[in-house]
Amino acid sequence: MYDNNSPSIADGTETITINSISGQRVGMLFRYNGTNAYAGIYYDNGNWGWLNGATGGYGNLFCLALAINTYHAVTIAYSGTNVTISVDGVQKYSGSVSGWYTQAGKLAVRTWYTSNHSHFDNVNLAWYGSSTPTPTNTPTPTATPPNTGWVSPAANAAATGGDGNGFQTSPANAYSDNAAFAVDTNSGTNTSTSCSDSGKDRHVFYSYNLSSVPGGSTIVGIEVQLQMKVDSTSGSPKSCIELSWNGGTNWTAAKTSSTFTKSEASYTLGSSSDTWGHTWTVAELSNLRVRITNVSSNTNRDFSLDWIPVKVYYQ
Repeated sequence: MYDNNSPSIADGTETITINSISGQRVGMLFRYNGTNAYAGIYYDNGNWGWLNGATGGYGNLFCLALAINTYHAVTIAYSGTNVTISVDGVQKYSGSVSGWYTQAGKLAVRTWYTSNHSHFDNVNLAWYGSSTPTPTNTPTPTATPPNTGWVSPAANAAATGGDGNGFQTSPANAYSDNAAFAVDTNSGTNTSTSCSDSGKDRHVFYSYNLSSVPGGSTIVGIEVQLQMKVDSTSGSPKSCIELSWNGGTNWTAAKTSSTFTKSEASYTLGSSSDTWGHTWTVAELSNLRVRITNVSSNTNRDFSLDWIPVKVYYQ
């Protein structure tokens, strides 16, 4: 499916929100001039790669599993045969695709197989270089509010609940996106899947440096990202996230992730317009704490957390 109203360009940056409901193959196409003339990036069960409609060629670029039934923001910057790909605000690949189709063309998306279902939203395009876009009546997208970008914690502590030690192995590994994990082994002491059950392991991350938010700003949204994997999907392992604005005295209602997979994937809770049921002040951001509760109906589950950053949107 292609957008006939999109400008015809050779070099630009495409941003798109995707939800691969079946986890199967989905293509984000650009320079589209027909079914046999396009360039693109595909996602297929954790594998990301390039497409060349002119030659029928394709190849892998990197691996990153997306949570099924979860929306993920993808940014693809392309210039000539060079491409940079970011997922949920984190750059995952930058390099060159030899012999890539480079003729100016439109935007398009595609899926494969009749059983594959995907949702696409928030498609935006910026262009640069020598291409002259054709004016269209495409509506101007709603601007995303200014934000801090993903900000890492600098401190942590196990919280009461479960066996009392939270992510007992190397919890500081969750301060950065580096494939080194904080691990909660054999999580919890019972099979409840309630976020508030006292038998669940909990951990608090804090000291997020959010000083870039200007004084007097209105906080309009907060996102928390989990880069997580588990040793098995048995017991439907998930995490519950709560936020505190006063150092842990009070907490928001919990938001629950989708079920984790055995491969590391990104899970984003909240949004650019979701304040988690609390009216935040800029001063309260210095006391922001994120409490993660791991839940599963199987106490043999091991939760491995790579990174737990936050992003604050403001006006």
